[in-house]
Order: sequence, then structure tokens, then C-alpha cells
Amino acid sequence: MSAYLLQLLGMGRALVDACDAALLALTGGGSRRFRRGLGLVFALSSATVAATLAALLRRRYLLTAGVTTGAPPRHRFDFVVVGGGSAGCVLASRLSEDPKVSVLLLEAGQEETFEKSIAVPIAAIQLQKTPVDWAFQSEAHHATDGRVHVWPRGKVSLNWMLYVRGNPGDYDLWANEFGCTGWSYEEVLPYFRKSEHRVIEPWHTAATNDEKHRGADGPLVVSDVQAPNTITSTFIAAAQSVGIPYNPDLNGGQQLGVGHAQLTIDNGRRCTTAYAFLKPEVRKRPNLTVLVGAHATRVLFDIDRTRAVGIMQDHLFVPVAFSALKPVTMDKAVVENIGNLVRYLLFKKGPYTSQALESMAFIRTENCHLPDPIPDLQIHCLCSGLTGMEPEKVKAQFGLNIEDYETSQFGFSLLPTLLHPKSRGSVRLRSKDPFAPPRIHPNYLSEEDDVRLLMAGVRLVRQIVASSVFDGIRGREMYDKELLKRHPDPESDGYVHGLKSLRVADLSVCPEIISGNTNAPAIMIGEKASDIILHDTLISTADGQQQPATTTVVVAAARARHIAHL
Repeated sequence: MSAYLLQLLGMGRALVDACDAALLALTGGGSRRFRRGLGLVFALSSATVAATLAALLRRRYLLTAGVTTGAPPRHRFDFVVVGGGSAGCVLASRLSEDPKVSVLLLEAGQEETFEKSIAVPIAAIQLQKTPVDWAFQSEAHHATDGRVHVWPRGKVSLNWMLYVRGNPGDYDLWANEFGCTGWSYEEVLPYFRKSEHRVIEPWHTAATNDEKHRGADGPLVVSDVQAPNTITSTFIAAAQSVGIPYNPDLNGGQQLGVGHAQLTIDNGRRCTTAYAFLKPEVRKRPNLTVLVGAHATRVLFDIDRTRAVGIMQDHLFVPVAFSALKPVTMDKAVVENIGNLVRYLLFKKGPYTSQALESMAFIRTENCHLPDPIPDLQIHCLCSGLTGMEPEKVKAQFGLNIEDYETSQFGFSLLPTLLHPKSRGSVRLRSKDPFAPPRIHPNYLSEEDDVRLLMAGVRLVRQIVASSVFDGIRGREMYDKELLKRHPDPESDGYVHGLKSLRVADLSVCPEIISGNTNAPAIMIGEKASDIILHDTLISTADGQQQPATTTVVVAAARARHIAHL
């Protein structure tokens, strides 16, 4: 009966194969038991199968529209946006709201499909070193014993969906210390709110509808996890027991404390800026053209010369992993549970809707050198022990060397992270070949203060897990001893100095890295940059109309691997 229904729907065996490929991707393609379980799904009653297929087709899990452009190819555009990442999709959408201008969005990656499980939150840990990832690597670095570090790129498609704005003090520092006029917290707050649609889950009774700081009408869904894992609530309680206060909204008026993570997840699926800002009705605009698989190889200038240098600052973390005494974490058994799979496919409920990183803390340590109230340390709580689903694959991704992970079934990890490292690195061109990966020198831990702070973070993590709140859950710590050894700036309006037809609107404009994960600030930069660009480049014509004076190129992302669209 199931096969007959499939044929009636015109999908036949191809749909079964598509489901098989898609669902196997959740476990990296590894489990025979999972493949047999898939057969059980299609051996259900005919009514259940029909409902499942209807839900799949209605929500477009298996069917993906191709690239849509509202206009035929043209030779000249008013605005060319290079990069379809967090800021680039926002720019393309907002700029094309004005029907008098033409916009071209160039993206080097391809249109996303379900085959790599981009949309499924729980699959986030499996996406590195797949076709979604540009998979850059750093140069060997002396301060980490000559290690080559993994640099996953294409982050809008493979990040962990964390929405962290940073500390209000970060933006005031930009304005007051670095002279970034118009970029104080009060001046960027409207752009955070403009893009956001905040969704609060019923269980989160401590959260409030803070209209001053939070947005309700934007295209980007920012939600709570549907049902927090036991490890999440345990970590929050344990952090409070060692003196870290609870914060019900880490993106509100103040950031310090421990609280639940907020996620760019819309009703159980990853909500990228492409999904949020480039809806089908936006793609159909006659003044917007989207090209994927399009590498921007050079920008032509009408100037004699310019110069460029690169300075890079990056967050660094060390995973501190613990085994768990009972199955309370989100590990391989959770993914292979057919009941969880069916709940997700039919209702978008259950553990598949979580990316396993559900809580975090922001802390000012005793010797913090930053202006109050900016934190210097962040702790992520990961409910899967880093390698819970596919140990060998994830060990390779993170460069771990931990034999215990091969047999450990349950675990969790706390990740102390440097928010404002003093170590500075660089990203430079490797050659004249625009397709060659860049030469990345992160210079991690080249400053002794960074080493001291990271070790303080490890000690704090151990103190949290040693609290009585973790009794009955805490196993033993599992660690890799080796881990412990281990262009000119744009102006405040985004112009590169001396180049009035080239702007930069991505995270490289930040004079100082923000206190937290960087996806939310990138989206805000896209929102604010679109306002600045439209205001500055439109000139009045003889008939009183406004139009761009010249073509403006906006560099919005360096190799944001894919435009994710399901």
C-alpha cells in the first residue's frame, strides 16, 4: 500500500531514495540500523505514510526551487553585492526594496538542497568538511606546537544558529574609542530590531516581551529551543551555584550572566538570512538578480593605486568534555530513534529541532581589562560531548586525539571561549589566483594574557561541573592533553579609503570583535549598511527622481559557501 501511494503521488522510488539520502546525512551516512529504521517508516499504515508525504511536500523539505531572478541578465547594475552570507542577503533584499535601483547578488556557492540536511538543526555538528564547507585551513602556528587549524567557511549554512548580539558596551566602544560615528549601541539597536522576529517558547516564563530591545516584525525568526535538554538546565543551575547570575535574555539591555541560547530556528528548521530575506516573492522582484556559483575574481577601479593590509581577530575556545553517567545528552541514539525522526518529519517537534548547544554564560573575570560591563569570557554548553553522534568524524573535524571518545556513549562539553583575545593574526592572498584559498595566520595564543585567561576559563568550567548540581550526571573529564599546549580599514560609512565605488559590509568592518558569536552583528551590519548606501548614493535627476550616481560594489562576505534556500 505504501509503494502504491508513492506511485500515486508521482514520486515513486525516487522519493524513497531522496528520503534515504537525506536522513542518512543526519548521521554522516554511517548507520545500517538507521537505514533499516527508514524502512519501518515506509512500512507504516497508508494513512500515516500519506500524512508524512503531504507534510514533506507542503513544507518543501525534499523539493527545492532553483535560483529565481526577477530580471533578465543585464550588463550594468546600480549595486553589486558580493557574497550571499549573513550580511549579503540582507543587503540584496533591502536595496532591492527600492524599485528604481537594480541589484545583483553574486554568490560563489550553490543553491542549497536538503541532501546535506542543512535545514535540520541537530545535523549542525555534521556539516563541517562536507560540500557545504569551503574547509579552509590555517598555516602552521608556533604557539600551538605547529598545528594547522581547521577553518570552516560558509558559515551561514553550517553555523550553530546561535543569535548573539554582543554586549551594548561593544558598540559604544566602537563609537567612543574607535571613532565609528553612528555605530553606538543606541544607534545600531534599531537595525537589530528591524531584522528580528522574536519567538518565546511557553516554557520560558522568565522571558518578557521587551519591546525596547527586541524586534517582533522582522523576517528573521529568533526563537528559544523547544524543550531544553537536562544538561542545559543542569548547567544553568550549576553556574548559578558558583555565583554567575541568571539572565533571562542574553540579547536584552544587559548581557552578563548565564541563560538559555537564542537560535535562528523557524518552526524546527534552520533560518538563514537567505531563507528569511530572500523569500520567493523577493526573488521575483524585477530589479533583483541572484547568481550562484559566481566567483567574483576582481574589482576594476578608476584610480592609479591603493594599498591593502589585513588584520584579524578571532574567538578561540578549548573544548572541555565530560562523560555522562546516564542517557540525558543528545547523542547518536537520539538521532537513530525512529520515533524522534517521525516526530520531526510530521510535526517538527523533538530533539531534531535542537542543535545541542542550548545555553551559555558571559563573564567578566577578575582581571578583565575591558570597560565595564563588557565580558572577556564566554562558556558554551554543548549537550553531546562534541562527538556523541559520529565520534570519528567529529574528532577529525576538531583535531582531537581522545581515545575515550571511541567507546563513550554519552557526554557533554563546556567550551570556555576568549571574547576579546589580544593575539592578532592576518588573512592574506595566497597568490594571484582568485580561486586559491587565502593564507590564514590566526596567531592563536601568541599573547600570554590569552593563555592565562583561557586556562582560567578551563578552571571555571571544572568548578561548575564539580558543583553538587551535577551529581548523578557527571562522569569523568575526557581531554586531549595536546589541546592545552596549544586591507585598509573601511570608514564608518563602509567605504574603503579612497575608493568611492567600493564598500565593505561584513564583519571585517568591526574595529574590535564583539562579545559573542558573530552572526547577529553581521545581519545588523547588512541592515545598517543598506540604509547608508541608499542614502549616500541616490542623487536627484532633472525630473526630480532619485537614482544611483554610479555602480557601487558591496563586499558582503568572503566565500559564504552557499545561499541556503529550502
